[in-house]
Amino acid sequence: LGWWALDTTNANSWSGATDKVLGRSKADVTFVQETRLKDKEAVDSAKKRARSMLWSSCHNEAECTAAGKASGGCAVAARRGIGISDERSIRTADGTTHRFCHAWVNGVMRGGIHCLSVYCKDLIGPTGQNLKLLEELAAIIKTINGPWVVAGDWNMTPEALSSTEWLKIVNGVVIATQLPTCNGSTYDFFVVSH
Repeated sequence: LGWWALDTTNANSWSGATDKVLGRSKADVTFVQETRLKDKEAVDSAKKRARSMLWSSCHNEAECTAAGKASGGCAVAARRGIGISDERSIRTADGTTHRFCHAWVNGVMRGGIHCLSVYCKDLIGPTGQNLKLLEELAAIIKTINGPWVVAGDWNMTPEALSSTEWLKIVNGVVIATQLPTCNGSTYDFFVVSH
């Protein structure tokens, strides 16, 4: 199968991701959380910027808050030439679509892999809106035919995610560093199909 490198980043904006991550990453696929792209025009512009940096990308739109700010937004980017396409055929519950992006990447193995970038709500751990998001992700994963990788800013530790039984439901395995990724905790990590 060869060696493939996957990165995940919460750069707090798409411009932060392009300026600080995509320009220097050696990865084949990069998962981005909190892109804050509010509309189709912003997404189209982001895709053009990625192409100029030799990446192809898939995005979802962030949610526009009552204060007019952007909340959430995720992306998956693959090195140009690998092949990537949006997976938007699956319907999801309102209130979750701005918190994940699902793309199919024609790499890693024959038939490619499904890549999902997720951004859980901060400060609430495995409760409320995050449980709703995990339910939606589980439903999507159950429809996937083939291997998958979910990378994200989970805003909870691997142990907290495991306490929800979600890993058992999706038959997933956590791949995480022992080092802190956010404010002294490990909140940014991968979950891969068993």
